[in-house]
Amino acid sequence: MKRIRFKELALMSYNGVARRINLNNDLVILAGGNESGKSSILKTLYHTLGATVHPFAQRWDEANVISLLKFTVEGVNFKAVRLANDVYVFNPDGTLRFHESDRQKIAVKVSELFGIPPFHKDRTGIEITLPVGCLFMPFYIDQDHGWDQPWNSLLRLDGGKHNAMMFHVGAINKDYYSFKSLLDAAELKLKGIVEEIMGSNKFKNTFLNRYKDVGKLPFTDEDFQRGIDDVLSRLSELKEEQNKILQELEKLYGIRYSYQFNINQLKENIKEIDKDFKYALKSPHELCCPMCGAMVENGPYERFRMLDDRDRCKNLLIENNRRLEQVNVRISEKEKLSAEIKKKIEELQEAINKKTERVSLEEMFIEKMKEHVETVMTETVDALIADKVKCESEIAYYKNNLKLVSKDDVRLTIQKEFDNYMRSTLRRLGLERNESQKHYSLGGKVKTTGSNIVKMVIAYTYAYYYVMMKHNCPVFAPIVIDEPKQNGLDDNGFSSIIDFIIHSRPADSQLILSLTDSELKMLTEDFNPIMLHSEQDVMKEDEYSSVKDEIEELVYENGFSLS
Repeated sequence: MKRIRFKELALMSYNGVARRINLNNDLVILAGGNESGKSSILKTLYHTLGATVHPFAQRWDEANVISLLKFTVEGVNFKAVRLANDVYVFNPDGTLRFHESDRQKIAVKVSELFGIPPFHKDRTGIEITLPVGCLFMPFYIDQDHGWDQPWNSLLRLDGGKHNAMMFHVGAINKDYYSFKSLLDAAELKLKGIVEEIMGSNKFKNTFLNRYKDVGKLPFTDEDFQRGIDDVLSRLSELKEEQNKILQELEKLYGIRYSYQFNINQLKENIKEIDKDFKYALKSPHELCCPMCGAMVENGPYERFRMLDDRDRCKNLLIENNRRLEQVNVRISEKEKLSAEIKKKIEELQEAINKKTERVSLEEMFIEKMKEHVETVMTETVDALIADKVKCESEIAYYKNNLKLVSKDDVRLTIQKEFDNYMRSTLRRLGLERNESQKHYSLGGKVKTTGSNIVKMVIAYTYAYYYVMMKHNCPVFAPIVIDEPKQNGLDDNGFSSIIDFIIHSRPADSQLILSLTDSELKMLTEDFNPIMLHSEQDVMKEDEYSSVKDEIEELVYENGFSLS
């Protein structure tokens, strides 16, 4: 089992504010009122490692927050930086371990870091493993949706939620995923073959029955001319639509050029400011303006303004890149639509050419129609039937192998242990037996409402931790819980919940918890919480310089470019 521990979270915005938060304790409590930034900080933890969380608060998004997470894997120090969609992970010696922005590639790299090999490769050779959200799914309960049902806090799980649950407790292994993926692909292929056989037979029978008595072309000259006119009319409409799209593209190209120009200019501005600043540091208290020859002050205030201008340029650089990416997406969509229209125009022009070849059309329909259609469609169906037999054989093989590796006996044992632990926990939390739910299953939904859902979610989560630890799960990450006092939970219920959360967590695990000021006062023990007062105070100016220097030293020194 690989144990992960968070040591420090550093946050920064080029608006000139930053914050370091010490997480190097077994129990970390963030306390503050509503809108104090607690949830945004907790979201950032697994978000920094590549997971997709529910949307941040609008003010947090607008600040373009960059995060640096220091963590350990089995006591070995690593650092991760999240900058927009880019994830960087650095080795203990500060060298870059990986830099990815594609979710699937991030999942592979994070799994490698935790010692989880890829389960298989897809048809293009890309390695497939659990999404990052599935790796951290058991360890995060957010305030947005985590208290509705278990495992609702992370997004983009790509249908792997149930299998991830089984994987974390050892009920299935990588062989299961490999055969399951092959089985799913084979069944999908079989479905397509069957549909194609049915469609081919239907087409052949319909076509031959429709023209079984044909002795001449199935249309008159007038019908033929009307067909040509219809095609020409449609062709005119498509060309008009194409011209409109090309005009829109011309405007978008202009906007793209404007953003690209801004980006290049901002980069030059940053270089020039850095150059001026270095020169100012080595120069006397007065400088001679190269433009007009006047003497200007060269004091701390003037040099501070240089740095302030540089940081504003960097923030504008990030914003222009974000807008450029949006424009590129729109251009790509318009170019794709233009290509589709162009293809339709070419097809219509080809159709016109074929309609004008009257003799060859008449010969094809009268002399060769039946023979050709019947021969081709019969050969097609015969080939599809052979593919169907082969595919059915593959499905039987994969199902047999799935049965061998699915560990049904282990799964039954784990299910029983999970159900027993959850029932005992619910009794401990004062929740009476739910007659509508006589059995609690891994991957199932809990059936309750109101304040009882909080107790259900905690009992479910900790029962899962119990079987994870008992069956030597592959990875155990910090438990992150955002404000457990939800859905009208009274003070007595909250006291029993918080006592259970703190004292019943697995041995040697790390717990990061957020509470309001009033909830903090209800704790029966003395803790040393991290106090937050308002979201505006989460990041401060006095820590900006050190955090910015550390992040830029890691990221920019490893070749990152905003362009």
